Amino acid sequence: MFNFTRLITSTEFDGFENQNYDDGISERTQKLSQVLQQNLINITENRFFDYYLYYIGQTRWGDWAGVWTQQPWH
Repeated sequence: MFNFTRLITSTEFDGFENQNYDDGISERTQKLSQVLQQNLINITENRFFDYYLYYIGQTRWGDWAGVWTQQPWH
């Protein structure tokens, strides 16, 4: 299924540590990183078409949850 939708990458979430953003974007990504890491475990970053980003992980109860965003700096 992922090959059909052209899933570009699926990697372990690194908390945006390996990405260089300007100060405005860096501040926002830090807030998103905190929310994700406080509420989810086993987080992955999934990039579709190298533009749509999905951060998916598990809650402490075992349910799957995540957020979706677009990469505005691309």
